Amino acid sequence: MELAGIGGGAGRIVVRARAAGDPHDHGLLIAAVAAFAGAAESGVELETRCLWCGGAHGKPEVVRPLLPSGARIHASLSRSAGATGIEAVALSALGPIGLDVESVDRVRAAGFDDVALCAEERAEIDGLPDEDRGRARAVVWTRKEAVLKATGHGLRVDPRSLRVTVPHGGGGGGGEETPRLREWRAPGIRAPRLRLIDLGELDGIGVLPAGYVGTVALIEP
Repeated sequence: MELAGIGGGAGRIVVRARAAGDPHDHGLLIAAVAAFAGAAESGVELETRCLWCGGAHGKPEVVRPLLPSGARIHASLSRSAGATGIEAVALSALGPIGLDVESVDRVRAAGFDDVALCAEERAEIDGLPDEDRGRARAVVWTRKEAVLKATGHGLRVDPRSLRVTVPHGGGGGGGEETPRLREWRAPGIRAPRLRLIDLGELDGIGVLPAGYVGTVALIEP
């Protein structure tokens, strides 16, 4: 499906069910890049390089092909085990992108809030009805992870140093209407200018199976 709201077919999201397998398998990413660029899969070259140490691990980058316009393709890959397992790819021609998908059930683990949420987020989620807390917690987490994937920092930045908007209600939206990064408290790192889009707010609702939520973060020029 096309990534709604960023204009002109400049982005795409692909989601599929996923069985347990090699976590380094980039088959879906390669297929998505090839389709997006109108190229053969054999012409797709990825590079995985750590932003911090230069090692061959971290976020995969698309080396080639370029788009016909000459623009580079930015990509993000996310996987969640959940009840059935899914993996998803987000692509953009506009700039660095981050994607995170998560099972609502996986964020119910004891101690999750202690390592993932800032004090304000915890208080806001605790004030929600019981039936809405699980989904709100998962949405908050995907918003944070999407931001940290887009910037390339990953979990080297404490997720509690980010504060994002908290959805109210079970639909993945509500509360503050626009998903956004409210505060970036990571010391010594300048907050990026970015846009957050919850997958439930894209055209073609149902892009994710029931019980999953997801967010895309796009760094804007």
